[in-house]
Amino acid sequence: MAKKAIETSGLSEVKQEDKKRWWEIAFIWAGSVCCVPALMVGGIITTGLTFSQAFLAMMIAYGICVVMMILMSVQSTDLGVPTVVAVSGAFGKKGSSYVISAIISFCFICWFGFQAALCGEAFAGILNTFGIPLPGLLSTILWGGGYVHHRRGRH
Repeated sequence: MAKKAIETSGLSEVKQEDKKRWWEIAFIWAGSVCCVPALMVGGIITTGLTFSQAFLAMMIAYGICVVMMILMSVQSTDLGVPTVVAVSGAFGKKGSSYVISAIISFCFICWFGFQAALCGEAFAGILNTFGIPLPGLLSTILWGGGYVHHRRGRH
């Protein structure tokens, strides 16, 4: 079996022909905010508001997220380097790798947990309506574990 090497191409400046414009990256970041758990949280938060108040609250909150993500996109495209390299001035080379990796890992773990819980609870709810009792926690573990097993089969 061949030994896997650590990827280093993402730690250097991006070639001019490979650079993307800031708005291309900004659209990716802005789109990442739209997911089922975010919509559910927004729905719960705006429960007691009128439609116009809820719409205004959602537009302001979404606007804040998008502005922050656009600023990150502008910084990366201006410097032509990934975020890990851009923050190395503040955290050092090793520190920036750990800090950014920890943040990304935390976000992915939480995102996966939310998605697995949403899927598991929904599936358990559907089965329960047909008289098949399945605890939501067990359903979440089954669906989450099944997804992880399925993804491990792909290389």
